Parts: sequence; C-alpha cells; structure tokens
Amino acid sequence: MRRYNLVTDYQGSVIALVSTTGALAATYKYDPYGGSTATGPSAGDNPFHYLGQYQYGVDMLLGYRWYFPGWGRFTTPDPTGQEACHYAYAQDDPISHSDPREPRVARVATQPELQRSSPCSDLPPGSQRLGVPGAFSRPLSFRQVRNRMSPAGTIYACS
Repeated sequence: MRRYNLVTDYQGSVIALVSTTGALAATYKYDPYGGSTATGPSAGDNPFHYLGQYQYGVDMLLGYRWYFPGWGRFTTPDPTGQEACHYAYAQDDPISHSDPREPRVARVATQPELQRSSPCSDLPPGSQRLGVPGAFSRPLSFRQVRNRMSPAGTIYACS
C-alpha cells in the first residue's frame, strides 16, 4: 500500500499527491463545478477530490447530499427548499458562493459590499453573507467559515 501526502487549495480541493519521498505523484485541476482532470501515474490512487470530499466513481458526497460534477448539480433535492432549483450547487454560481456541509449557503462579500444598507437582502432565508477584507471575493471552505478565517483575513458576518 502506497502512502501519499495530499496538497490542497484554499477550498480544500486536492490539487496534488506527494509521495513520502517528496516526489510529485499526481496533479489535479478542477472546473468551477468540480469536474476534474488528473495527471500522473498515481492519480487513480486518490479517492479525495473536489472540496476534499470522497468521490465514489463519478459522484461524490458533499455533506449530506450526492453531487454529480458533470452536471454541476446534486442528484437529490435540497431538503431545506432554499434553492430556486432544488438540485443546484452553490446557488448555481460556484465562483461567488460556497455550499458548506450544512443546509445553507455562505456568500463571500468584499468590505464595500458589506457597508451597503441591507447587505444580506439578496440572500435566501437562513443564509449569511461573510465579508473578507480585500479587493475580490472567493469561495470559502466550511472549515474557514467555521473558524471565521479566510486567505485574506478575518471573516465578519453582515448585520
């Protein structure tokens, strides 16, 4: 049995496998919806992929629902009913939204967006907007949301 160290990006998606000797064994690239391209002799040895989740064949379990990256959709409906399309991933905008492993969506906002009046008015009930100091927004992992930290600094919730 071979052992590898996982290298992840800021979302927790595995982007490389490194052997215990330090050799690069595989690399992975993802489209915004989690479709992946893998290269390297050991690419098939890794079951963890997009957002660090375990992938079963072409499907993966994201939190409590099955997700198919080829469609950019969940295969089961959102039990909270918060999505306009009950099968959508991250409100159908994975560049600006994340879909934490709980039944709500976190939207990343820049500081100027948070200074507007009613900064959460465009979000579905039960969601929250999270501010990241800096010039641009990017999706956050559930771990970052839970720990209130991002690559750009402290996360602050809108009022």
